[in-house]
Amino acid sequence: MSIEVQDLIARLASEVPEFGEIPDATGYQNCIASAVADFSGKLPFQRYTTLDIVAGTASYALPSDFVSIVYLQTWDDQDGVLNTPAGLVPVAPSYTERTYVEGPNLVFSPTPAYSWSGRGLRYIAQHVEADDAYALMTRRDVEIFMPLAVALALGLQANYQARNAVGHRTQAGAETSNEIVDKLRARIKDNERLYQERVADAKRKGVAIRQASYTRTEQALMLAQVT
Repeated sequence: MSIEVQDLIARLASEVPEFGEIPDATGYQNCIASAVADFSGKLPFQRYTTLDIVAGTASYALPSDFVSIVYLQTWDDQDGVLNTPAGLVPVAPSYTERTYVEGPNLVFSPTPAYSWSGRGLRYIAQHVEADDAYALMTRRDVEIFMPLAVALALGLQANYQARNAVGHRTQAGAETSNEIVDKLRARIKDNERLYQERVADAKRKGVAIRQASYTRTEQALMLAQVT
């Protein structure tokens, strides 16, 4: 299931209508992106992919949603011989392979002297926008992070009102800018609290949330690697 960015913006705009062109279209989108980033950090999930290791090549592109490594498929080490799915690879008895993340790439040291097509990599992932959508996001995810997006949008309006506070009533019965700011800040706190409560509830439910974005193929491959 995927969620369109425009649908998220429309949802946010309905909950926080613009005031004095605040937020504008970019502002709404930035609020969504910031809320999704925070949500992904608090409730990351695991995914599975494979790397096609080629002898003589040290660096390999990681998925765009990669955060950190959980498990990299390894081999049986038998007295200076690596028993890989691609065959036996002779190495020095003291051979130790190390990996590190360099920007968007996973780098092997020393440079592999073997080829291994389909080497499994399980990793912590985050939601990323691609083609104006979040491909792995669910409606449940949206309900969790939307209060934070609302709080951020309200924050833009509160800041605008604070900068333009007039401190008096412009017409009979109208609220002052200071009164509007106070009400906006109260709503911000309410939505931030709601967001934290939903995150905490999702963490208590744990695996059900984190596995919601796995495909059946990914789940099968992940289970096959648990040994």
